[in-house]
Amino acid sequence: MHTTIFSNGKTVQSTQEQRSTVTSVASRSPGVLSWKNVFQFWGAVEQQEKSSNNGRPSTKRQLSSESTQTIRVVKKEESGSVVQKEVYSEVHGLKTQEGEKGTVFTRTSPVKRKLRRDLFSEPKIFGRVDSHVLSISKQLKAEGVYLSRIVHCVTQGAQSELERVRAIWIWLCHNIQYDVSGYLGLSEKMCSPDQVIQAGKGMCCGYSRICLEMCREVGIKCMEVSGYGKGIGYRLGQSYQNKKSNHMWNAVQLGGHWYLLDSCWGAGTVDIESMTFIQRPEDFIDSHCPDDPQWQLMNSTVSLAQFQQRVFKTSAFYRLGLSIISPKEFHMQTVNGEAMVSMRSANAAEFTYQISQLSGGAAKDLSSSFGLLTVSRQGMTLKLVECSEPKSLEKLPENPFLSWGLHQTAKELGLRECSQGAETIVVDTGSFELILWTTRPLTVLCELVHKELDPTLSKRCVVSQIEQNKLTCRVLCPFRGYYRLSVFVRDFEGESSLQNSGNFLLKCTGPTINLNELFPPALSTSCGPGIKAQKLGISNPSHAAPIITTQQGKCNITFHNSQDLEFTAVLEKEHNKITKHPLDRHVLFTYMDSKVMVSVCLPEAGIYKLGLREDSFQQRLHPCL
Repeated sequence: MHTTIFSNGKTVQSTQEQRSTVTSVASRSPGVLSWKNVFQFWGAVEQQEKSSNNGRPSTKRQLSSESTQTIRVVKKEESGSVVQKEVYSEVHGLKTQEGEKGTVFTRTSPVKRKLRRDLFSEPKIFGRVDSHVLSISKQLKAEGVYLSRIVHCVTQGAQSELERVRAIWIWLCHNIQYDVSGYLGLSEKMCSPDQVIQAGKGMCCGYSRICLEMCREVGIKCMEVSGYGKGIGYRLGQSYQNKKSNHMWNAVQLGGHWYLLDSCWGAGTVDIESMTFIQRPEDFIDSHCPDDPQWQLMNSTVSLAQFQQRVFKTSAFYRLGLSIISPKEFHMQTVNGEAMVSMRSANAAEFTYQISQLSGGAAKDLSSSFGLLTVSRQGMTLKLVECSEPKSLEKLPENPFLSWGLHQTAKELGLRECSQGAETIVVDTGSFELILWTTRPLTVLCELVHKELDPTLSKRCVVSQIEQNKLTCRVLCPFRGYYRLSVFVRDFEGESSLQNSGNFLLKCTGPTINLNELFPPALSTSCGPGIKAQKLGISNPSHAAPIITTQQGKCNITFHNSQDLEFTAVLEKEHNKITKHPLDRHVLFTYMDSKVMVSVCLPEAGIYKLGLREDSFQQRLHPCL
């Protein structure tokens, strides 16, 4: 999908791409051009368009001429005579209304139609039909037979009109290659069914004519529809005004309802889920705009001007079950330098994006920090921020993981809920606390990134606490501006590698923390009472948090000890200059049955690290004055 953003006279193009494997329909034999040749050709032809009398390349004019044929359906009677039967009356009933973006047609009565999902649940149900067609096609190709025998062979065993249409479509997609050289005007274009079948290649008029003739042979009403298609050579935003149409496709009637399909765009497709077979009219109009608006098969039609502005979508967009929430057009006007792109996903999917700035016809890739991507099981939201040149203070940190907020796989990793969403978190006090509730014991590692923070200083800005059903990350912000806080987790008892479970964007706007008041260096990965303490029988701590603020440098820390353990203390302070004696002498233990009290009397103001140890157990608390 391509979305172009306008901001302060500059254009920024955001691209979200879904990868898919598509088998080329161009012949690999000598003398036939490949798709790569097509794009190389258009690069040269594009330069000639400006000097052309009508602004269009000759190959496009040739394409248009094939679309100017009379549209009708022909049905053969038992006697062999041919009867022309007009079918327009079945889709008539439109009234016109002039608007800012051209003429819009609205139906006086609803169009008679069924949804694609009502016709068939999923393309996999055609497995038997598809297999038969692919199998018989090899035999037919060797025999060199003609249209009538082909259609009766491929539809043999089809149990409904729908299966017969499917068989015809599959045969066309797999046995007729697209005539690239004919499209470029380098050879004679072929539209006659006999010519196309014999050559094994054709253009859109050839596909649509064969589909029409084959449907006629098996008694199915079919129409050729001419119009505009966003296919090869399409450029985002190009105008179709005052130009002849360039494409042809078909409409078929099944069970009294009309449906749209394009075998030309399905050519070479090995994926049976291709959406060019009986696509929803609301999706088909994104890439196909008929000359006659009645063949949009929608109650409220789309004008040609509106068609030009619609978001461009690839076939992978539909295969992945995606739908656009906003925007509906590829041009968006930013508000205060921001814009939003939202999509819904039927299934869990991975998303990425690329932002480019257009200048003088050339695209310049921009940093991913201009976008805030949020991904969930329901879809994605991409917020484009500061499309114009941002102030250095407001430049966003790079996010190698792209999406913000909890990752869509967070539940599988053991995370149940988070205290923060995907929106930017404003920190106005210099400190921030993130809480993650878990479904099982986890280990956590937090990474804090800011343009002024080096890795050593960054570690002194974060303290993590690991509890049975909760992970807590406390952050100090020594500078103003944006921070990226990334969270990595794994099972507490496991040895697997840490996995990214979420990324959060922090914006410090208020007072900052003095660099001399950051957390002590070399802290444990988990501070404060946690899972290790519970396993040793330690409970009911007087201070549940890992950070303690003392009054007059004194505090008492108590907890219950069910296993009658003996403890030692390690008290440390960075740059301690008052005494040469160990600071441990400022800590006193008092044992009262199962209760333990740790009394601390600090010699001077500052940040201390207190470690309580018993064998392999180490618990660290941080009194802060």
